[in-house]
Amino acid sequence: MKNVLYLSLSLLIFTACSKDQKAVNNLEGTWTRTGLAYNGVVVVDSSSTTYTFEKCKISKDDCPGEMISDGKTLAFTYNFSEKGEKFTLTVLETTAVDKGCVVEQTDDTFIFEYTDASLGVQVEETLTK
Repeated sequence: MKNVLYLSLSLLIFTACSKDQKAVNNLEGTWTRTGLAYNGVVVVDSSSTTYTFEKCKISKDDCPGEMISDGKTLAFTYNFSEKGEKFTLTVLETTAVDKGCVVEQTDDTFIFEYTDASLGVQVEETLTK
């Protein structure tokens, strides 16, 4: 009975980790922000913001990345949890930590939403490859 319990627990952990790793693998590369909305209102985004997500193994640590917006480069870390449903992006040079949900993730589209604590608004960002 113990063996069955350990096997079931191992499979559950492996499945959750593998879905998080699959989400990381799918995000690898450079993406351009093509959509931005605050509290459901789409705003014009003229910043030409790009995100570069580096390849990594989530079992080791948060994954590294870099964002370029208005000519300024910011390093960040990111990770997925809850089978690829939750997404966290932490900008290293600030106190900004965006924790939110994955709305959509395909090979060429990544949409995530989070609450921006400094602005007090719900933000939805659309990135495309």
